[in-house]
Amino acid sequence: MKGVWKSTFREIWASLGRFTAIFAIIAMGVGFFAGLKVAREAMTDTVKSYLDNHAFYDFRLLSTLGFGQKDVDSFALAEDVKAAEGAVSFDILCRLEDGSQTAVKAMSLPETVNTPKLVAGRMPEEPGECLADSRMLTEDQIGSVLCLSQDNTSGDLENFALKEYTVVGLAQSPLYLQYERGNTSLGAGRLGGFIYLMPEGFAVDYFTEVYVRFRYGSAGESSARQSFELYSEEYDAFIQEKTGVWERLADQAVQAHRQEIYDAAEEALNQARQELEEKVGQAEEELAEAEKGLAEAAAQLAEGEAALEDAREELDQGRRTLKENEARLQEARLEIAQKETQIRETEAAIAQSEAQIRETEAAITQSEAQNGDGLMSLTEAKLQVAAGKEAIAEAKLQLADGEAGIARGREELVEAEALLVQKTRELEEGKEEYARGEREYQEGLQELREQTQQAREEIARAEAELAGLAKAQAYVLGRDTNIGYLCFQNDSGIIEGIANIFPVFFFLVAALVCITTMNRMVEEQRTQIGVLKALGFGERAVMSKYVTYSGLAALGGCVFGFFLGTWGFPEVVWFCYGIMYSADPIGYVFSWQLALISLTVSLLCSIGTTWLSCRVELAQVPALLMRPKAPRAGKRVLLERLPFLWKRLGFLRKVSLRNIFRYKKRLFMMVVGISGCTALLVTGFGVKDSIADIGDRQFGEIQTYDCGMTLKEDADGALRERLDGMEAIAGYTCVMEKNMDLEAQAGVKSVYLVTGTKEGMEPFLNLHTEKGEPIDYPGTGEAVISNKLAEDYDIRIGERITLRDSDRKELSVEVTGIYENY
Repeated sequence: MKGVWKSTFREIWASLGRFTAIFAIIAMGVGFFAGLKVAREAMTDTVKSYLDNHAFYDFRLLSTLGFGQKDVDSFALAEDVKAAEGAVSFDILCRLEDGSQTAVKAMSLPETVNTPKLVAGRMPEEPGECLADSRMLTEDQIGSVLCLSQDNTSGDLENFALKEYTVVGLAQSPLYLQYERGNTSLGAGRLGGFIYLMPEGFAVDYFTEVYVRFRYGSAGESSARQSFELYSEEYDAFIQEKTGVWERLADQAVQAHRQEIYDAAEEALNQARQELEEKVGQAEEELAEAEKGLAEAAAQLAEGEAALEDAREELDQGRRTLKENEARLQEARLEIAQKETQIRETEAAIAQSEAQIRETEAAITQSEAQNGDGLMSLTEAKLQVAAGKEAIAEAKLQLADGEAGIARGREELVEAEALLVQKTRELEEGKEEYARGEREYQEGLQELREQTQQAREEIARAEAELAGLAKAQAYVLGRDTNIGYLCFQNDSGIIEGIANIFPVFFFLVAALVCITTMNRMVEEQRTQIGVLKALGFGERAVMSKYVTYSGLAALGGCVFGFFLGTWGFPEVVWFCYGIMYSADPIGYVFSWQLALISLTVSLLCSIGTTWLSCRVELAQVPALLMRPKAPRAGKRVLLERLPFLWKRLGFLRKVSLRNIFRYKKRLFMMVVGISGCTALLVTGFGVKDSIADIGDRQFGEIQTYDCGMTLKEDADGALRERLDGMEAIAGYTCVMEKNMDLEAQAGVKSVYLVTGTKEGMEPFLNLHTEKGEPIDYPGTGEAVISNKLAEDYDIRIGERITLRDSDRKELSVEVTGIYENY
């Protein structure tokens, strides 16, 4: 036996290439099999460890009314609860420092459940600091400021305590295991990332959701949690058992919270009604007093206008009297002037008479009587002049008195005019004050009406909201509603499917290589086998040489391939999946069960094929073995019985055909080997062709439009006019696009909902089946879905599907068609 072992090791050294071939093919088969098989387990263990380390939730509780701290405390005291924590989250549009704008999910920084993983920077310490998504920003952007966009509604902005937040670190979140960040009603409908804020960074006094984490079993967290593998049926059964209980707990909490809100709101509503009535009564009293004051002011204005009118009449009368006095004074002046003229004329006549008298004094003697008459006339004239002067002096005195009276009249008239102006100004001021008072009264009356109407509308809205509290609902969502968690289950299942099929080919090739190699080795060493048997070695001893040869190659290849495959394949797969998923580096997983299976299959492929190769030869006697093997007896093949074909073949082709049918084992090995290689080639080219043609078929046959744009607001007439006026645009249509979640029994899927009119969408979206048959556009309450969506989630035509948006609003539609889509 010792000699057999020596011979075996010498044979290994002598035929190292043959030994290495068996070693390599076994290592390759085991490596592919074990590596792919353990890849999913390593991936799930890595993700499970990541989720456990960061306390991933088991239940996510939502409510249309939110939750209070009292509700969170009551949830924490429920059975099997490890931790319960309230959280605040809102979607908001943020503007980055580079000017770009994106929608993000702003979340409160947790302490016990769904804790983030810090990738770079530090944790927030102030209300104005935040952690940002490591997929959204880079380390160079730490220290930048996120500004809440002005495109947000005032209601969205009121949820935040500040308008700017400084990025102090980058983080990963167990809530976002995959790159998919979810849907939103803001912006383009997709979330660009998430941010964590301190609770003080929000301006709300309630929780938008509550996360619950369980203890599994009575043994406690450390031992019981390990009994539930990721995506295991045991975990699903445990959660299914808890779901009904927690739906009742959540509903009770919501109803209690609703009642508290209802009572507080009703009390505030009653108080608002009372305050409204009091304010309306007080305002009406003030308006009544103002109206009374206006009436008194109007009466005073009327009296003032009457007095002013009397003053105007007196002033006019004084003006007329003054004019009459001035006219009489003018007449008196004219009379005085006339009298003065007459006096001057009389005085001149007297002077002339006196001259004449002097001239005629010499002739006095001649005519005594005549001179006496002249003197008498002169005296009378002088008397008349003196009397006229007295009359003029008296008239001048009267004229002076009249002028003084006119001056006094003018002064009185000026005073009266000034008084009239003052009274007129006072009256105008009174009118202005009255108009102002009346305007204030009307404004106050209008303001009272508007405020009363507004208050009544607010009260009506509050009453409607109060009535709507009766419809308060609670939602208990498990992990299967988390997009990243669910997608990882599907993607890791793909690896498992490949592991169940692909390695079989390599084990089959390994078996064929082993049987070919060992069969040829046994045939080459027929003489040696005969000599060993002739020397007294038994069949087992001789068989052990070849079994040991192939067994050592298989054992070495199995060990090498197992450790290389279980380490290398998960690393490669996880590196590729790292594009989509964020978690810890993958860990090494050693499975004794998988190792035993790999070893058993390897030994079967090597030792089993060796036994099959040796058993026929060892059954022969030594004398026959030591002689060369007789050639296989020639036989006529089937084609030789068809002379019209056989005669037309050449010599080499006839030899080839005879060998094919003569050595059926080789034929089988050749067919299987070539078939496997061809299958791999066809698969590779098929994958290449499938990927290469997707773009052309999708955008050349299905989506035939060139580009699309997302609008902040609805398309108005001005935009349509601009589009109509562009020569480069051959046509366009307006549609509504929104991201929603499809909830089916197979899980949750983020889908893209597109709605529009048939006439508008037909030129841009060609709906047809995989066979090319056209599909009618859906009507009201109907929808058509893609073939991949229907296949993955087992949806058929005629079934109803439920869509939910980010606000948990539902839309139920009937599937009327399944169209081809890539």
